[in-house]
Amino acid sequence: MEPPDAVVVGSGPNGLAAAIVIAETGRRVIVFEAGPTVGGGARSAELTVPGFVHDICSAVHPFAVASPLFRRLPLGQHGLEWIEPPVMLAHPFDDATLPVVRSKRCCATDERVKKSLLM
Repeated sequence: MEPPDAVVVGSGPNGLAAAIVIAETGRRVIVFEAGPTVGGGARSAELTVPGFVHDICSAVHPFAVASPLFRRLPLGQHGLEWIEPPVMLAHPFDDATLPVVRSKRCCATDERVKKSLLM
């Protein structure tokens, strides 16, 4: 086997995108990943109950959805489905109440957060 022309360390979205672009030029690429699965921070898995899929790291990928590279690749044929949840993120207080909830349409902020930002 001939040695690769390029070595990519990490199989997150950026590493895989780099490997794809390099391979499209006809060069031999090898990707190394220390984790048990590919995908880096863009992975999902059933972590709690069967059928309920969680984002393992980050949960909002607006730049990936808008990426010209990702848009031209046949990612759907490999199982990728871009979804937009009704609530994109939330950050709870220690008492488990939700002071900030970010949805597609607006950002709702608890009054306690507003007061602390004004101090």
